[in-house]
Amino acid sequence: MNEASEFIAVVQKDGNGGFFSTFPDFPDCISFAPTEDEAIDMAADALAEQIEEMRRSGEATPVPSTFNEVFADPKWRGALIIRMRPGVRPSIRP
Repeated sequence: MNEASEFIAVVQKDGNGGFFSTFPDFPDCISFAPTEDEAIDMAADALAEQIEEMRRSGEATPVPSTFNEVFADPKWRGALIIRMRPGVRPSIRP
């Protein structure tokens, strides 16, 4: 994986009025936040931490799923789907 690799973050409402984010390529990389914007910010941090931990332990990072693959998966229907680089907060708000 090179530094320009983008992974797909999925942000959804949780059952308690907040939001959670996860990554189809890193199913154990989950964060929770009270707002959608905070969930997006936390996802960027969680992704960077996940990849750094994998590098430290010598694990290979997965080949990123494509946007179309994730968008087509019915389990993500209704979710906010975002391309994200490790450690870079996406600029999706006006």
